[in-house]
Amino acid sequence: MQAGAYKPMKFEDLSEVYREEKSKNLLSEVRGDLYPAMASLLASLKADYDRLLSKDPDSIMCEGANQRRKKASRLAREIVALRMQKISSMALRAAGGAQGATEILTPEEKTYYASVLEASRVHMSSIDRMTGHVKYEIRPIDTAEEVKPPVPRAPEPQTLKDMPVFDEGPEDLSDTEEIISSPEPAGLAEEEREEPDYVLIRVLEDLPVFAGPDRDYDLKKEDLVTMPKSMADALILRNRAVLVRPSP
Repeated sequence: MQAGAYKPMKFEDLSEVYREEKSKNLLSEVRGDLYPAMASLLASLKADYDRLLSKDPDSIMCEGANQRRKKASRLAREIVALRMQKISSMALRAAGGAQGATEILTPEEKTYYASVLEASRVHMSSIDRMTGHVKYEIRPIDTAEEVKPPVPRAPEPQTLKDMPVFDEGPEDLSDTEEIISSPEPAGLAEEEREEPDYVLIRVLEDLPVFAGPDRDYDLKKEDLVTMPKSMADALILRNRAVLVRPSP
């Protein structure tokens, strides 16, 4: 799906990219400015939510904007993760000699592809280096390790009286280096991972159009509609809807 450069992205565009990427095994063709466009959309949705939050934090429109903001953030992250997996597979195949169609990658993805490709080639030659088939490893000048002069060794003692004497006093733990395990990679925030619970409500009065996480709502009196519980609670709290409980 190719779009014009730097055209503002809508929530529906983001959903379409996600559906395309999720349904295909191969990398989908996307707009060249996909990453800046997604970032701009997320910033715009957050600004809309912040504006409504400052006006009326308990309103259905504020809650709807919040749900849409969170879903857009989750979709964007999943798009990146899906494409990373496919790009990694492309790079691995290219390291084995296959031809890769890199023209469909965005500028950000080409940088990622090149790094994975280089790492894959180095790793694939591991056995050859160990068995001597590859005798030398050529490194770029700017990444070559600095050659350090050898550290002179102290002369070995010839007799017992030449042996150094060490004071075996109490061990000082103040200089002991503390080993801190690296934290596990941060995943999505809990609120971004959770899907909202949906409930059925009956609308008690005509309502203005407002946005939800999946659709826009244009509700009239006596409409029955299923929506996220947090949004339904906002309407129920203001006596604009009632919860419909299924019969036992």
